[in-house]
Amino acid sequence: MPLYAILHSDIEGLHEKSCTLVHAGSPVEIAQHMLSHPKQWQALLYQLYPDDGDSRSLWQRIQTDKLTPETLLALIDQTYCDEPAEMMRIQPVQVQSLDHVQVETRWISPDTQDYLDCVSGSHPVLEVQSSASSTIGELMAAYTRLRRCKGRELSAQLSQIRQQVVTEFAAIRQREMEFTTLQESLLDQLRTHFAFDARSLLTTDFERFVHSMLVAGLEESGITPPLQVAQSPADWVLKTLPHPLQLQNIQTIRLSKEPEITEFFVEMQVSLGDWFQFLSIPVGGSKDGLSVCYQPLYTTQQWIEVSYQLQKNLAQLPIAPDQQLKLAQELVCLLTYIGELFNVVGIVDRLDNLQV
Repeated sequence: MPLYAILHSDIEGLHEKSCTLVHAGSPVEIAQHMLSHPKQWQALLYQLYPDDGDSRSLWQRIQTDKLTPETLLALIDQTYCDEPAEMMRIQPVQVQSLDHVQVETRWISPDTQDYLDCVSGSHPVLEVQSSASSTIGELMAAYTRLRRCKGRELSAQLSQIRQQVVTEFAAIRQREMEFTTLQESLLDQLRTHFAFDARSLLTTDFERFVHSMLVAGLEESGITPPLQVAQSPADWVLKTLPHPLQLQNIQTIRLSKEPEITEFFVEMQVSLGDWFQFLSIPVGGSKDGLSVCYQPLYTTQQWIEVSYQLQKNLAQLPIAPDQQLKLAQELVCLLTYIGELFNVVGIVDRLDNLQV
């Protein structure tokens, strides 16, 4: 008995359940079985919408209309893919041995010249015939065909692009995770140094950061209090204190104020003699799935936030009152710098909410 493939696909293309093989005498026999036993075919017929101007699915028509097998086959051949519609075709299957297999597609036959003729051409362009005598029914039918053709062609292209983006996104995430693992390994060692005395960072490299903070402060207006620190950390009050500056429990956290807004902070416990305070240093975030970073990296936005937190406990700093503001500003510079060192939230992580 002949073998037939009942093929169906949706807007995403073929999948593991797209093909059902049956033995039947002809497509008419298969169609008759669908009409006689619709429940067995419900899952397949439910989303089939022929392109004939009727808005009902094949499943709905079988329930209410008196269809012949030939009519059903004609309607099946008019089904198409367009969310949520699915497409179905019934095709005879010819089994070939691998030794003598010949493969053809809808567009390309084994004839090489046929292939060259195919690829040398261009995609057909839909033409819309305008006629003042067209009826409303004819215009609606033409418009419906055009819209469905547009949906089928563009949806297929977008689906392909979406899959490419998802694949590339996964590869980037994997590579970024490798970098982040190496960063975390080095930061664990830095944590040990900072827990002993973070003033070990007051070097020439840090001096360049201080300069960038001073420049950013000059470019911004209305900053309270203004940034007033010596450009060289060697001249800082912080460096002269007998107490070590100890930083502990440094970690990056993610806060979601709203479903579409995420902010990233570096938290730490800061101790200087008998004085200690918990700080949260903003390092960026995302909105509607798009990355939001502080650019340039070290700006007055972080400076203002950290300054505000330190002001709450300013009077308890272990230094003369007339030096407390200067010491607080030096702490802001150093702690903002350290916050950025521990800003290991990846670009891909910032895009978690992005819908592809």
